Amino acid sequence: VESLTPQLVNAGRIRMSYPDSKAAQEHFENLRQQYAETMQRTRGLCDEATDSADFVRTSEEQMQKHAFLCEEAIAKQHPQKMVDNTAAIARLANRVILVAKQESDNSEDLPFIQRVNQAADVLQHSVTPMVQDAKAVAMNITDGPAISRWRESNRA
Repeated sequence: VESLTPQLVNAGRIRMSYPDSKAAQEHFENLRQQYAETMQRTRGLCDEATDSADFVRTSEEQMQKHAFLCEEAIAKQHPQKMVDNTAAIARLANRVILVAKQESDNSEDLPFIQRVNQAADVLQHSVTPMVQDAKAVAMNITDGPAISRWRESNRA
């Protein structure tokens, strides 16, 4: 990852400088694909080394922290902080969903699989409405009904 990052950035610059160059486009796409595969491999190794229950617990704590920071952004009328913290909540939630699905895929305990999949589905179905409600708040940080909708969807 460390060595691929500057290569990918340079390939992107070359591609932007020469948008009609087939060679620049192919080189960029090859490096982008290699970078994506390396990141996926790295994530997989980290997942194997991390206790899933601890990860979910820590992620939940971080999501609560970002929700508090969203409340602070509302109180101080800082829409960009609302956007940033909502994005952090969504990223963490999506990562928890991926880890939960991996755990259920690796288990043979049917009741456990059902509970984990159900919890992951509930989380997955709550992320998009929460992000949409947060967007409405960010567009008008003083809109009381939008704030109430965001608070409700963020509790889900």
